[in-house]
This record gives sequence, C-alpha cells and structure tokens, in this order.
Amino acid sequence: MLSRYLFFIAAMLALTLSGCSSGKSTTTPAYTPTDFDCSSIQSLQPDSSEAQRIVEEFIANYQQDFPTEYMAIEELWAVDKLGDYAVVQGRVTQEENNLIVVQQTERGFVMVADYVVNVPGSKHAVIPEYFIGELPNAPPELFHCLNLSRYVG
Repeated sequence: MLSRYLFFIAAMLALTLSGCSSGKSTTTPAYTPTDFDCSSIQSLQPDSSEAQRIVEEFIANYQQDFPTEYMAIEELWAVDKLGDYAVVQGRVTQEENNLIVVQQTERGFVMVADYVVNVPGSKHAVIPEYFIGELPNAPPELFHCLNLSRYVG
C-alpha cells in the first residue's frame, strides 16, 4: 500500500506542476455537471449484488497483480457505472477515503486509477479533471457527475 501511496503522491505532484507550468488552474473545473447528461450513469446500491461483484473482482485482480500489497474496502459508499468503467467510493483503510476507477476487462474489473481524499473540504474540483487526465478514453461524464458531497468538510 505504501508504494501505491508514494506513486499517487508523485502523480499528484506531477499533475499539479504540469497545471502550474501551463498556466492552467488545477482547482477550477473545465466543466460542470450540468454540461453532461448524468442520466446514463448507473448508480448501484452499495449492498447490491452487482456492486459487490465489481468490488470483489477488482480486489481479487489487485491482489493477484500486487500480492504483497493490501487491498480491501472497509466501508463502501457508492458505485457508479457507465459502460466498461465504474467508480468505487469508499474507505480502504481507517485513514483513506478513496475514489477508485475500475474497468471491465477479460479478467473482470481491474483498478485503472484511484484518488485518495484525506482532507475534508479540500478542493474536490480537481477530481474529475484528474481522472480525465489519467483515463482519456473513459467517459468524462462518469467523473463530472460524481456525488462528492461526503468529502466536503
């Protein structure tokens, strides 16, 4: 988990620096949720069999890919799905609130990106832009239509 956390910090630093060097603000979203049709997003109940299947598949694949790393969802808050992608929101450890993007593959769902939210009330406008930058082939409305209210302090 530590190596994944350090990788995440390096990625966020690079994202922040690239935003600064280009003159673009990383705190102001380029779009608002009203710019997207959010009706195509399937919001799954956390206790539904489909949400549980998605979580179980990506955790099994994560543990297969990184056998020395720990991964479990201690508290699942939301699973939003669109096409082959889903965003899993929950608590991975006691300290970390995560947004994890998974993609359907031949192996089942695998984690393709994640964002750790440690600070309540931090600038969450960067979350959609972060995922769009990491996953340019994913549907942007999946990220812009996320309910991020649980992270606002």
